[in-house]
Amino acid sequence: MKELQDAQEADVTHKLSERNVVEIVEKITKKGLIDLLNTRSGIREYLTWSELETEILEEIDAHDGRVTYQELEDAINVDITYIEKSVKELCSRNCGVMNLRNQEIISDRYTDNLVTRSISQIQFHGIMKVGLLATRFNVPVNFLQSSVIPLICERSPDIQFKNGDLFTTSFIRRNQARIRGLCAAIDRPCLLSELSELFVETYSLEKTFLQESIEQLLKRGDVRGSIKTGSFIPHKFESQKTDALLSFLRTNQYISKQQLHQNRVGMERIHHNQIDSPSAYFQKQGYSHSLIELDSIWVGDDLVEEFHSTITEFVNEDGFIELSTVFPPSFTPKDVSLVLKQIPKLAFEFAVNSPTIYTVLGDFVVRTDLLNTLALNHLRSMESAVLNALQKNQTLDSCVPSIEKLQEELREASVCDGFAVKRYDGGNVRQ
Repeated sequence: MKELQDAQEADVTHKLSERNVVEIVEKITKKGLIDLLNTRSGIREYLTWSELETEILEEIDAHDGRVTYQELEDAINVDITYIEKSVKELCSRNCGVMNLRNQEIISDRYTDNLVTRSISQIQFHGIMKVGLLATRFNVPVNFLQSSVIPLICERSPDIQFKNGDLFTTSFIRRNQARIRGLCAAIDRPCLLSELSELFVETYSLEKTFLQESIEQLLKRGDVRGSIKTGSFIPHKFESQKTDALLSFLRTNQYISKQQLHQNRVGMERIHHNQIDSPSAYFQKQGYSHSLIELDSIWVGDDLVEEFHSTITEFVNEDGFIELSTVFPPSFTPKDVSLVLKQIPKLAFEFAVNSPTIYTVLGDFVVRTDLLNTLALNHLRSMESAVLNALQKNQTLDSCVPSIEKLQEELREASVCDGFAVKRYDGGNVRQ
């Protein structure tokens, strides 16, 4: 066909007529020696498949690496079905072109250009959403994720892709510095959702970016604090709470479990540091005494000894002591009972001639020997009262007949009356 074309275009006198050329082409086509395509303008214009592919590639270059099927159809003047078939063949042979959305074809040059422009946009803004980038360049998101973003990250290691965002390392450092400053200014627990909304509105960041950044800063030690139940708890807040608890403990030598629970920040640090008990934790904070666990209170061992000495001293001197004058109001009856159980030879129930020294009676602790004396005196008083009552009862019996004696006298009287009663019968007395 090339030789025939050259012969016809040569400046010679003898040429084949158009009719002869058409007949030759038809015969060659019928024999299967060549596969020709008709153009849209008429049956006497032909195009080979290889020529069609060449013209498609030329048109792609002429359109800066991106052209639509419709533009190819108009430029090459062949039916769009031929275009689609040729494009499919070119893509399958890895000719440096790609089918885009089944209606466009792009070249590797266009992809390279798109990567360069995307890098420029990302470096200018610091962060770029993939969806926004796809809209700006009018390409599918899946095309960016599969073909463009890997090249972006490969050519520019400064750019990272995560959660649908492309951002630079400098952008991360800049915003982490903002987050670090914000965390340093916070002096109380703050919900991460509130901080995220602030950063989203101000810097157009994803909500997850804030929490991930805080976690990284905490891990590196750039920010001091912790994240618990969706809140950021600054170290200064934890420190203030711990100092307040420690001050209370040093002043009063005891601390309630409710206080520790309400100020759970310190307890969370206990768990984080894998410390078993508040006693070990407060000792680490500088408290020199050991703590003893009661029902609702942790109390210093020195205060327990003070309770013991106070109770025993007063009971030994005065014979008894009221417990409310010894224990603070924060101590429950069970707390008091646990402290009293540690006093040697103390009983919670009184028994006569008991070997114990002290006995608990309600809200009092009483010396046991005093109770024995009181009990003995009480028994003697009861014995005297009983004897007096018995003596009075015997005197009364001597003056007043008993019921049995009265009943006996009544029976005797009734027998005598049966013979002594006089009855009148017709004026005569009958016995």
